[in-house]
Amino acid sequence: MRRRYAAAAALSLALVLVGGCSDDDGTSATGTDSTSPAPDASSEATSDAPPPPGSSGDPGPTDTGTAIPTTRLLDWHSLGKPGRDTVVRSPEWTVTVPDSGAEARLVGPSRTATVAAGKGRRITDAFLDGEHAVIVAQDQQETRPQTITTIKLETFMLDEVRSPQPGPAGPVAYDDGTLTYAVYRPGGKDYCLATYDVGSGSGEKGYCAPPREGFSNATVSPSGVGLMIFDDTRPVSCRTLVDVDGSETTPVRGTPECTGWETLRTGNGAVWSELPNEKRVERGIFYATVDNAVEELGPGTNGTLTWCGDSAYFARDAQKDRDKARLLRWTPDGELQVVYETPGLGDAFLAPPTCGDGVLTVTAYAEGGDERVWATVPE
Repeated sequence: MRRRYAAAAALSLALVLVGGCSDDDGTSATGTDSTSPAPDASSEATSDAPPPPGSSGDPGPTDTGTAIPTTRLLDWHSLGKPGRDTVVRSPEWTVTVPDSGAEARLVGPSRTATVAAGKGRRITDAFLDGEHAVIVAQDQQETRPQTITTIKLETFMLDEVRSPQPGPAGPVAYDDGTLTYAVYRPGGKDYCLATYDVGSGSGEKGYCAPPREGFSNATVSPSGVGLMIFDDTRPVSCRTLVDVDGSETTPVRGTPECTGWETLRTGNGAVWSELPNEKRVERGIFYATVDNAVEELGPGTNGTLTWCGDSAYFARDAQKDRDKARLLRWTPDGELQVVYETPGLGDAFLAPPTCGDGVLTVTAYAEGGDERVWATVPE
């Protein structure tokens, strides 16, 4: 069974280091120059005890509690044993990206297409909703702009996002026609977040990081855009989880200062993760706000927080030697549910789930058996 903890940590930090910003002294968009280190969203703290929630955002929730999960397994259907690829499935379409990232293969009811990454590029993200597929390819040297290709499923019309022009790297997120991505030029002074409406083909810059700050871990849900922003304070960089509205950001209610990692907006608050150990960025403690209270949702895997249907989902790896990995759902009415469990007992983990138009795809690696399954989620 393949393990991915070390790789996850390296990937998460690499994404964060992209999110630097320049200042008037000529610091580059990656936050590096000949004299200054890059901003780093992680610190050197080693404590496993997360700080109490409720220290950021205005106003803060007044109550805290611990959510006890109930088991509500979805109706899962097998896609066989997983290969070294990523699959995004919707009711009618499937996008498959091989481990090489050389291409994305789109298969539908009556059509099949292949989108090549292009020379010197690899596909890093693929998304589906009811009307569009979105394929993201990144320059391996991170010097040329990312190519973001949109495909209208009804007509198979391909288009490329050009305005605002994507940066060479940085976070990309998509949900229900809304695309958000980083905009910057290597050596330039602006590091901004663009929002793009795929249906109309129009976009605009919104939030721009101040000098000596950056951002990463962008998410999109029907309720809006979430983001992690950070500064280059040494020896400890401070992270803040925020809601994004145009060019403005607002700290997420109930989140602590400096220790948050990712956030996803919900209809009545947010779900987010905090790092109990800054040296293990793949491990998070998840929380949620509902009404005027914070609920602790327990341990989870950073990088797996996903919106699908009407809810937020995140993965929890096996917590002991004889255990299961699980996928959890935070419902609109504030209930924590276990919706998937790996077969058998033993060491187990889940790849980040993918969602396409209300279909959730889960890839599991477990001593009890590897599998890839899909299910239609509540809407």
